[in-house]
Amino acid sequence: MKKQLQLFLANGKTHFWVFLLALMCSFTMNAQTTSRIIKGVVTDEKNETLIGASVLIQGTSIGTTTDFDGKYEIEVNGENPTLEFSYLGMKSQQITVGESNIIDVTLKEDAFGLEEVVVSGVASATPKKNLTISVEKLDADNIKDVHASSAVNALQGKVAGLKVVVANGLPGGGASVRLRGSTSLTGSNKPLIILDGNRLNTNLADINLDDIETFEVVKGAAAAALYGSQAGNGVIVLTSKRGKKNKLGKSTITVRSEYGAQQISKYLDLATHHPYQLADDQADYDYTRYKGVYYFQGGHIGSRLVTENGYADQEYAQVYNHQEEFFKTGIYHTEYVGLTGHGEKSNYLISIENNRQEGIINYTGGYQRNNLKFNMDHRLFDNFQISTSNLIMKAQSQNPGSYRTFQDLLFLSPDVNLFAKNKDSTDFLFEPDPWKVGLVENPLYPLANTDRESSRFSIVGNMKAKYSITNWATLEAKYAYEHRNTQAITFQDKGYYIAGSVPGPGYLYKNNFKELGQDVQVTLNLNKQVRDFTNKFKLSYLFEKTERDFFSVSAKELFAKGVPHLNNYDPKTAKLNSYDQKIVSIDYFGIYDFDYKDKYLFSGLYRIDGSSLFGREVRWNPYYRISGGYRLTEDIKLPKIQELKLRVAYGTAGQRPGFGWKDEVFIVSDGAGKYRHTIANKYLKPSTTKELEIGMDVNFLKRFSLTAAYAVTNTEDAIYRTILASHIGASYQYRNIGTISGTSLETSLQTDIFNKKNFSWTTNLTFDKATQKVTKLNIPPFFNGPRSAFYVAEGEPFGSMYGYDWVKSMDQMARQIPDGKSINDFEVNSDGYVILKGTAGTKDEAPIPLDIDNDGTADKIIIGNSNPNFNLSLQNSLEYKGIQLGFLFSYKNGGNIYNYTRQYAYRENQAPEIDQYGKPENEKKTINYYGALYKSTEINSHFIEDGTYLKLRELSLSYTINKKTLAKLVNFTQSVRLGIQVRNVYTWTKYTGYDPEVTSGNDLTNYYYDNFGYPNFRTYSGSIKFIF
Repeated sequence: MKKQLQLFLANGKTHFWVFLLALMCSFTMNAQTTSRIIKGVVTDEKNETLIGASVLIQGTSIGTTTDFDGKYEIEVNGENPTLEFSYLGMKSQQITVGESNIIDVTLKEDAFGLEEVVVSGVASATPKKNLTISVEKLDADNIKDVHASSAVNALQGKVAGLKVVVANGLPGGGASVRLRGSTSLTGSNKPLIILDGNRLNTNLADINLDDIETFEVVKGAAAAALYGSQAGNGVIVLTSKRGKKNKLGKSTITVRSEYGAQQISKYLDLATHHPYQLADDQADYDYTRYKGVYYFQGGHIGSRLVTENGYADQEYAQVYNHQEEFFKTGIYHTEYVGLTGHGEKSNYLISIENNRQEGIINYTGGYQRNNLKFNMDHRLFDNFQISTSNLIMKAQSQNPGSYRTFQDLLFLSPDVNLFAKNKDSTDFLFEPDPWKVGLVENPLYPLANTDRESSRFSIVGNMKAKYSITNWATLEAKYAYEHRNTQAITFQDKGYYIAGSVPGPGYLYKNNFKELGQDVQVTLNLNKQVRDFTNKFKLSYLFEKTERDFFSVSAKELFAKGVPHLNNYDPKTAKLNSYDQKIVSIDYFGIYDFDYKDKYLFSGLYRIDGSSLFGREVRWNPYYRISGGYRLTEDIKLPKIQELKLRVAYGTAGQRPGFGWKDEVFIVSDGAGKYRHTIANKYLKPSTTKELEIGMDVNFLKRFSLTAAYAVTNTEDAIYRTILASHIGASYQYRNIGTISGTSLETSLQTDIFNKKNFSWTTNLTFDKATQKVTKLNIPPFFNGPRSAFYVAEGEPFGSMYGYDWVKSMDQMARQIPDGKSINDFEVNSDGYVILKGTAGTKDEAPIPLDIDNDGTADKIIIGNSNPNFNLSLQNSLEYKGIQLGFLFSYKNGGNIYNYTRQYAYRENQAPEIDQYGKPENEKKTINYYGALYKSTEINSHFIEDGTYLKLRELSLSYTINKKTLAKLVNFTQSVRLGIQVRNVYTWTKYTGYDPEVTSGNDLTNYYYDNFGYPNFRTYSGSIKFIF
């Protein structure tokens, strides 16, 4: 790699400096040397002064801000420079300096944010009206109604094409995020996350929302090409708050507290009757007694007898609601204090936050987060500025562990008492169900007797220096770092019960993971107005280094009770695991944006990435973008249309291979010695996503703002771990094996319904529809996802579910009639399945598996598709005299879910449809019938469910007391905001599980598969926020 780098630099160095010199010389044309001071006041339409408004000499990086009286002073050079005045939420103004040295400005409201500045994916800060790519920006006003538990959760339902999946309710578990369609066959589709210029690997749940100023969502490969081989899934850029918005010379203290409760949204329906014959003396006992069973003190012998008809309609002696006993109402609270200040040369932010989520499961501690934030900018000299951004995050969680806990909860017989005691008088009888010993345990026992804790500690920060060479050229240097340390322990003490309800030897597991990521970046920025041309150029060098270290040990046979230490186990039972990783990458990129008269727009960029993750023969990989736009209404005045922009972009970005994928890998294992696991691939390269996007932005009737984009995407050289033939002497090799193609249609309609002095009502309606298909596959089709329920094959949608189907019509049956039978021997039952005629309601009733080729063997086919037809979200915000009402609806149309939780309930006769009590006799079905549908947990279409839902995701009501009102009581408080809010309010759906937003596996944005996950829950809370 070093030789290639030297060759690259040697060949390009001379040409680069010649090009740079020519560019700088061209920018210096028309430069003048005379200077003078311009002063003035900036106000709004109500004649109120604007504090912190930006005043910039157009075409340069020289500027200032207004003070607490709205006043400004700026030195200008030349005879007729142009000053640009801007303020958040206002339309910017450009005024050419004339003879007068006094320029007062009145800014008008910008209802749809055309003047809002975007900094991601572009050469330098660019107004939204001049963008040629898809970048969605959210600020504090977009997310103020309901305060999300973490920064990334705040994006749910607010950006078209952005999928935020909270696959389960695990406190601190975080969310999975995807932009547009999938780009990976087996791995993550997570976008690159950047916080204040740092690329993040930390858990997104650990970032609190209070410190975030803006989100910028860079959609698709065309927009994200600037970020190269890490940005094939798009980019989300978070920018934290700083003190520069404060009044000059003033400090602000923000205090916010929120307290509430977390509750499960619904209980699953389960069977409360059984199919077994009851003992004749059942009425004399308070527990369920069965025929064929002999009872004695502390036990029984014999087997239960199924009733003659096989119906599950027999009553238990008593029925417990195990879910009610298992779940609890958990406490949720957060406390935040932030201090910001703005001086003549410096501004700063210091904040602390504490967040606690108990969750909804008894005997678990849930999640706790403590954050410390420090940002500072300081101007050492007029042309030299330094800044730093730092975030320290500490998080701890205590959660239930594996899915086994939820499985046991749902499948204990309903007459079992979870609170019965063990023989040694300890709580929670380990195996309380005498008919399922060795199969089902008391779900409360491991929660109360297992110490299962994990902790995360992260420090994310950077230091930047910016030197202004001229008023249009700056040189920036940045050092960024991310240090992470995670630890986990699982401890089951000596004597912890095991199968058979006997005391076990105990169990101990510990791990420790450390990561240090470091970046060094040097950037040259050129920003020059030449007559009617605005030119922006950025040239950058980026060095990235990541080091990781992992170690774990697990062991049984503890020597002493109550000692969770690594010296307290039999070393013969120990299993060790460790690895070290080091990744180095070098990236170069240049980008040039220009516009002519603010109406003809162009952007072009080129980037080349080299990484130790790439194969030796493909070490360097290029990425590029070319895009353009035309603001039609700058040339043609269209009735009722204030703004119409057409744009098109084509670009590429990539997804890097994982560590070690290109290398030969040996595994060292106890008992097996060393063996070759993976063979090397010197040609393994990052997959490349190529995207063509066509977009339109239109503002009309002075109330509506519509953004629409259509993108066609092809991800080539998708990576997969292929299985090798046994004679090769290794199990696997990572290869570039295929292409995923997709389309995405996204629209967003922002409406300013009312905007009066005392009443306002705004809405934001988003729509997106995406398709994804495997269009090329260089290996045979394969199964993927949880329990291999998903099928990857050329020409098939990515997200296809594969399994057995049932005959559902007489036409289907006519194509597979067995020998000796005729079509008249079959009929369709009340569930819509074909059965043998005359067997309905009997023990012989059974659905007939689909046999497409009529060879006597059931066939596997595609039985479902996890991709929705489309998604809709509607956000509303109403305000009347300080009272704010906000609510957010999300709608998902289509998309299948495989409900394995329900399928497993068939095995235990616990599914609600198996309960026949109270059903008409002609509709009853036997446990044999449901056992046939269970099909030994084979994937089959009976457990495919519709994932359509309408969800009221957020609801809030608040009241803000402004400074004028407060002044009658106190004179040191700027505002007080009181609020109540509910998250995950209610869901309308036909899905039978806890929540239709349920996924599992290694890609939580694709695999809609219900596998006993931690249920999503509802949160109620009240909050108060002071600004001093």
